[in-house]
Amino acid sequence: MFSPCLLHNLLIPTQRERLTMEAGTSRPPNVLWVIADDLRPQLARAGGQWSMASLTPSFDRLASEGTTFTHAYAQQAICGPSRNSFLSGRRPDRIRTYTFESSFRDAPGGLEMHSLPQAFKEAGWISCGVGKTFHDDAIMSPPNYDAPLSWSPECGDYFVTPRDACPPGVVLCSVPGYKPADYEDSRVVRHAAGLMAVHAAGRRTFFLAVGLPSWLKNGLTAATARLMVAPTAALEACRGLTSS
Repeated sequence: MFSPCLLHNLLIPTQRERLTMEAGTSRPPNVLWVIADDLRPQLARAGGQWSMASLTPSFDRLASEGTTFTHAYAQQAICGPSRNSFLSGRRPDRIRTYTFESSFRDAPGGLEMHSLPQAFKEAGWISCGVGKTFHDDAIMSPPNYDAPLSWSPECGDYFVTPRDACPPGVVLCSVPGYKPADYEDSRVVRHAAGLMAVHAAGRRTFFLAVGLPSWLKNGLTAATARLMVAPTAALEACRGLTSS
């Protein structure tokens, strides 16, 4: 699901277009790309499961403002290989990445491959990443979120916040005393909104990838907080930038 301010255009400009942009006669859009982990089709507008409407108002709002792709499929059944695939633009069998223990950078010629954020960076955007973009549970693939290749130095250190986690053996839980704004994804969104505000005031356009974690690991309280608070915060920040 995409809103108009999330992905206006994913085409990297040609050299002529880039020179035109630098001359000040045209300006490409800022791009905010939100990556959410472990989604399921049990969503109202996006998945046709209207009984879920009361639990997914922010998702439904986002879907109503943009385009919903109903035949989009994961490249692999697990997180790391899928992320390596869509972030490198190559199929898992091309980069030989099927587990969490390798990345597209380990494939033959991998260091010469260009990731999506790296392509934006080399085309003139300030490319920033926040949260879980590339896989980062226990084994990071690629290491250090593919810094410095994928991200611009203007973004500062790659921002990631401590992972919310249930106790060992507990599948569903909430963190005692936590308010919705205390959870991991809310902290990620606040940092991302700060980056957007900083770079929106500059002359160069930016590409910002925001990775939100597995939403069901912390149970119903955290899941509700994430559905209700974090996407809404990102949308409001995005609206503020596009209306100014």
